[in-house]
Amino acid sequence: MWGDCMGRPRFHRQNLLVQTDSVEQKCLFHWLVRESMDRFGLSVEEARSVAVKGLGFLNQETDRMINQIVFPLISAEYAHQREKYSLLPKRPVVLTPFTPDDLEIHREFGLKAMQNARLLRLIEEAYLQGTVFDQPHLSLLTNITAKSIRERLKPLWEKGVCLPLAGQALKHRRNRVFRSTFALQMAIAGERPSRIREELFISESQWESWQLDFSRVAALAGKDLNREHIARVTGVHPRLVDEYLELAQRAPGGYLSRLKVSLGLLSDLPEEENPAARLFHVLQAEHNLSPAKARAFLRLLENHLEEHRDNRPPGSVVYYAVSDQEPPGKPLAECRLVPVNLSFYSPADEEKLNPDSTSQLKWQRILRYTGEARAQGACLGQPDLAFLLGVHPSVIQRLMGENRQVFVPTRGNLADMGPGISHMSKIVELYLQGYTETQIKHRTGHSYESIEAYLKTFATYVGLCERGLSLPLIRKVMHRSARVVKTCAALYERFNQPEYQWVLTRIRQIFAREEAVKKGVVP
Repeated sequence: MWGDCMGRPRFHRQNLLVQTDSVEQKCLFHWLVRESMDRFGLSVEEARSVAVKGLGFLNQETDRMINQIVFPLISAEYAHQREKYSLLPKRPVVLTPFTPDDLEIHREFGLKAMQNARLLRLIEEAYLQGTVFDQPHLSLLTNITAKSIRERLKPLWEKGVCLPLAGQALKHRRNRVFRSTFALQMAIAGERPSRIREELFISESQWESWQLDFSRVAALAGKDLNREHIARVTGVHPRLVDEYLELAQRAPGGYLSRLKVSLGLLSDLPEEENPAARLFHVLQAEHNLSPAKARAFLRLLENHLEEHRDNRPPGSVVYYAVSDQEPPGKPLAECRLVPVNLSFYSPADEEKLNPDSTSQLKWQRILRYTGEARAQGACLGQPDLAFLLGVHPSVIQRLMGENRQVFVPTRGNLADMGPGISHMSKIVELYLQGYTETQIKHRTGHSYESIEAYLKTFATYVGLCERGLSLPLIRKVMHRSARVVKTCAALYERFNQPEYQWVLTRIRQIFAREEAVKKGVVP
């Protein structure tokens, strides 16, 4: 009995780790960690700290990161006017709908905490750029209903945390303390870091970053520098500089000294406004990298900036997905990853916005994300979709189940790692028995796209088989699993009879047409 009770949570925990790990391996942060370990011989902990600083540098040196969008929001000074939303002045701001930090929070505190972290980050980013979200558009970017957003924010509003929204109650508009400052206040008061992070939805990496920022601002407090200069030197927003300077004056001297030691700040930050020069100094002083290694790490970052110069649409992000040429069963670490532009937000999404449900919005995005990735030679898995949408994978499965007539080009469906293989067998069998695609659609509930995809798979097998290729070689050429190739072989053996040659001729024509397209013979 106890085994049954304890086994289910353990299974879900293991499943969560596998899913989040598969997403994390595709993130820029993971790539920086891996490069720091492989090229510079750093430990995991050291490499993660270096990667955090590397991301900070990239954020300062580019208009927007690969996981950021540009989105129009209400100017803060007009946030509480009783005017129609479309008539209020707006300005474009850079927002971060998802980060690798979200995965840390998901693993440690759960899915709802990750969703809350995204909510808070978007609100804070908007406000620090002089704009404010209204609830419908915050719902639009987070796939969370307006009612749920209010329920999630209320506890932090009651604590006095500054999280402005358009139309917010007057008593909550008076909140002036940002979440990072509130967290640091709790730490100075003696609260445990784990409790602080859980209560305020902060990842370990983000907490370290906030502590570093505070420590560096505090170190410059007595040097008679204005806040704009301190902001340029530290990379901290001027509004936060003001709060950190005030907090540093109230913090016990012993706390600041202990914080500096715990963060490994063995030397003061140089008063250097150039981010590259500042990072070069930090890599040597705090991580003991030689000048040559520090320069190599900077080149790594600069090459990334050059490769991803921002020339994509405002609502688009870059996401690394597995190439659609990778066979099933291949370890993710060995798979080729393809950078794809995904329309994280599209104006068409607003048509699906419902104050009481986000299901239609999620489904539309599932189709868009998978379709765009497929068109660029890659495929997204259910964990990727769950991460992008900020939901549990079961939500993806449910929506796909409710719309089973639609073929969704996920990695599982394209590489035959999911339940689609049984559907393929039934559809091909009906086609070989003489049913038209329209009749098959009515009998099975599958879309024309789904039917066409399954027929192309079978046609490819037939074409390669009749050229004399062996089953192992066919599997390699098709990039399909042994299971699907065996299914095709069984169907071919069963229907390769004189009475079915007329329909097999049509199958061979499908293969010939696809081959001609690949060779550029057919436009």
